[in-house]
Amino acid sequence: LIVAEDVHWFDPSTMELLTSLAADADGRLLLVITGRDGPWREKDWPAEIFELAPLTDEQSDALIDALHPDITAAQRAAIRSRCDGVPFYLEHVIAELKAGGPDTRVPEALYEPLLARLPMHAGGLPVLEAAAVIGRNGDLALLRAVVGGPSGQIDDVVTTLVGARVLELVGTDGWRFRHELFREVGAEIAPPSLHRELHARAATALDKTASEAEPDWPVVAGHYDSALRFAEAVEAYRKASLAARRRAAAPEAIAYLTSALHQLDRCAEGPARDRREIAIRLERGFLLSATQGTWSGEGVRDYERCLALAGGGDHEDELLTTLMSLI
Repeated sequence: LIVAEDVHWFDPSTMELLTSLAADADGRLLLVITGRDGPWREKDWPAEIFELAPLTDEQSDALIDALHPDITAAQRAAIRSRCDGVPFYLEHVIAELKAGGPDTRVPEALYEPLLARLPMHAGGLPVLEAAAVIGRNGDLALLRAVVGGPSGQIDDVVTTLVGARVLELVGTDGWRFRHELFREVGAEIAPPSLHRELHARAATALDKTASEAEPDWPVVAGHYDSALRFAEAVEAYRKASLAARRRAAAPEAIAYLTSALHQLDRCAEGPARDRREIAIRLERGFLLSATQGTWSGEGVRDYERCLALAGGGDHEDELLTTLMSLI
């Protein structure tokens, strides 16, 4: 029995040896070869091919239970999403979790093998960094907008990434990372300043498409947040709330307004911020009152905060609006 693993990494001399062994097969030798899809396999090998598919969710759960039976439901779902049914990834991510590491860190045992598969040349790195910031998937138009530069060069890099089995194409103009762990490694490569700049470009590019088709405003807000552009994140969450209200999804709209207030807390203090807070709290107070009752829940506290803000400065219009809302 001879086992040759990961032959996609083998040098030409070792591949010649395998070819010689396969050619001399006489029934007394079992040659087991594993490797990714690629040009390494000779067509005339007397071999039986087994295509190994990723584990299903049920199979992944069985492996997770065997390795870490005390895991929570949220951690289980996150591990399945990150590992995509690859047992090697599952084992190391769970080992990292059991060792007390953070849930979102790429395990050290996986980092270098994953990094080795990424094209790190000068043209490939910007595309990889931008794709990692955009998310697990996206479209080519957005990727070109975030990277900048000639579209043809970007498309060539995408083709290289697809060939390296880092990305895969979706439809005619979409792409996705083959594994979430690839995206996580790619996101760690960019320095913090570039990371913020890429998030800002992604948010701006998505914002510009609003005149043609409404973007996913929570995603836009998340990019602005990561870019430390908190005022723009506030407006994106308000637009997300408005879109949710159009769908009659009041709890979702309330959640987005709450996120907008969290972002507003990180903006510079002053009358302009107070006016924006009053507007957001009046809207959230109305939704809370409509869903929880006029004098129950958090709606009353929003109106009380608006009274305090409007009564403490030059906000006569806001004070009148607050009083009318209370009435």
